[in-house]
Order: sequence, then C-alpha cells, then structure tokens
Amino acid sequence: MANQKEEWLPGQLPAEDERLLEQFFMAAREVEIADDGFSQRVMERVLAETPSAVAAPAFAGLRPSRAQWLSRLWTGFCIVVALGVFTWIGGWHYVLVAVLGFLSHVPTMGQMVQLMLCGAFVTMLAVAEVLRREHITIRSLRV
Repeated sequence: MANQKEEWLPGQLPAEDERLLEQFFMAAREVEIADDGFSQRVMERVLAETPSAVAAPAFAGLRPSRAQWLSRLWTGFCIVVALGVFTWIGGWHYVLVAVLGFLSHVPTMGQMVQLMLCGAFVTMLAVAEVLRREHITIRSLRV
C-alpha cells in the first residue's frame, strides 16, 4: 500500500504537489516590494470606507450607516404594506382554505408521517445521486 499513489480528489492537491508548491513560493513570500507605503495607504482607505459592520466585529455597538438605516426602514415599510394588501384582498382566507384542504386529505397522523418519511427518503436518494455524479466523497468534504 505504501507504493500506491494517493487518490486525487477535486479541490485537493496530493501532499507531494502541495509540498512542492509551498517550496516554490517560499522565497516569494519573504520578498518585500518597496512601494513607498502605497499598500498601507490603500488598506487604511479601504478600512475607512468599509461599512462599520464589515470592518468591526458584529454587534460591537456601532451605529448603522444612513444607507443601512434607510434600507431597514424601507424593508419594514414594504413588509407592512405587503401584509396590509394581503389582508385587504382576503389572502388569509385562501391560506386557511389551503391548510384545511390539506389536512382534510390527510385523515390520519400515520399517513402524514409516512408521506414525510417518503419525502425524506427520496431527498436522500437525490442527494446521493448528485454526489455520485459529481464524484464527491465524504473524504473530499473534509475541511
């Protein structure tokens, strides 16, 4: 078994290739290119212009920007209007009719459980087929 080559997996290099690439780029990693502080100025400007939620840890007590605040306000307004229109045109009646119609066609809880199990089984078969077609194995999913 020691003479067998490692199985190549998509998105993963064999250990020998990984080592060779690491060795090849080792010298380039140690070289610093003189740019008169250009890189540092660019990074400072990017951080200054980046929204606070991205540049700082989440929920750090920072106020949202004006654009974020307006976006949230607009989203809330649209949700309220959509719910109002839905109620005005009698949408809840249709939801209730659909739920009651579904429940009337599933007379026992046992049949509902059977339907859910069948759906789960079909989903598992579909996922397994996709993984097989794409040559994805559990080993290739390791991080």
